[in-house]
Amino acid sequence: MAISSKEIRRKIEAEIGDDWSRSNLHKVELKRCLLETPVLAVYENSFYVAEEPEGEVNQPTIELWLVLEEDPVGKKGYEIVYGEEADSFGLAAGRTFIGYYGSFIATFDAM
Repeated sequence: MAISSKEIRRKIEAEIGDDWSRSNLHKVELKRCLLETPVLAVYENSFYVAEEPEGEVNQPTIELWLVLEEDPVGKKGYEIVYGEEADSFGLAAGRTFIGYYGSFIATFDAM
């Protein structure tokens, strides 16, 4: 079943709770960097092995929901993404998927 951008946003807000002042080592501010509406985007899959046969896991690209940008103006730095199949949040950089970290807060803290 496909998840909607609103459902993803609700998941994130449930994790944040009342702690909107939370920051991380990169000094990312949730209120400034979290997208109001998550956006579905295609990322290069850093786990893709060209020498291996393509399959369910071994794909050159992966479709993920972009939910937070470290630099929403310059479009540089890390991004937090959500993978619907994995039901997990992870990091990306330069439109390349890095990996899953679990919850939104765990991913935010891992930046």
